[in-house]
Amino acid sequence: MWSPDGRFLVYAGADVGPIFRVRAVTEDGTPHEQPDLVLSRGASRFCFLPGGTALVVLKGEFQYKNFWLIDLKTGNQRQLTNFGREFTIGDFDVSPDGREIVFDRLKENADIVLIEQVAR
Repeated sequence: MWSPDGRFLVYAGADVGPIFRVRAVTEDGTPHEQPDLVLSRGASRFCFLPGGTALVVLKGEFQYKNFWLIDLKTGNQRQLTNFGREFTIGDFDVSPDGREIVFDRLKENADIVLIEQVAR
C-alpha cells in the first residue's frame, strides 16, 4: 500500500513460517526506514491513517486478531480493539478521515453474513 503522500510503499515480506515482516521501499526501490514490524500469517492487510505516519494492522494469533495502531516514526504500538475469540476478521479498510474502521467478520457458529451500516 502506498503512503498517502506517495513517497513510499509498505508491503508484506516473505511469508515464511507463522510470521512475516512488513517492509517499506521508495518508488525507486530503495529501502525506506521504519521500525521493525512483525505480524502473524493471515494479517497481510494494513492501512495508512491520514498523514502517513501510522498504520492500522491486524495483529494477534493466527486465527484471532485485533486492530492495532503502529506509529511508523517511533515504533509505538497501541491495541485499538479487544474482540472475543468468537469471530475472525476478514478484510478491512480505514475511512479517509481515519476515524472509522470498516471490516467484515466471520462467526464460527454461523453461516450468515450481516453488514450493518450505521445511520449518520
